[in-house]
Amino acid sequence: MICLAPGLATDASTWRVSEFRMIERIGGGKNSSVYSAYSKRLDKKVAMKVYRKAALNKLNELQVQREVYIHSKLNHKYAVKLYAAFEDDENVYLVQQYAERGDLFFKLKQSGTLYTDERYLVQQVIYPLLSVLSTLHARGIIHR
Repeated sequence: MICLAPGLATDASTWRVSEFRMIERIGGGKNSSVYSAYSKRLDKKVAMKVYRKAALNKLNELQVQREVYIHSKLNHKYAVKLYAAFEDDENVYLVQQYAERGDLFFKLKQSGTLYTDERYLVQQVIYPLLSVLSTLHARGIIHR
């Protein structure tokens, strides 16, 4: 069992995976998969990150706990919001704001270049990114 920081706004022990309609897998890594899903409770499309507990070692468990803790404390205009974090016997679930405009890395790969308009790039990409990183760094957090 992974302790998901009881008492935080994301301590959503009443949440259940049955409250969501999974739409499609949109990403993932070694220990997790990310899905677009519809939340009945929130009445909106969300991103749901699912960690399979069987794939997590003790270090991974601590990393997930830390991710939830940090994300639950982060309230920034340019950061994806964490709505809830909960678990069942098999998985840990992070319910996050769905980024409608997609992934910057994917857009870069797709186009071969980002944008030629420097002003747009600074306003829409560089400034928001540096703003969030500055907030994280001020709290002693390094984003990997």
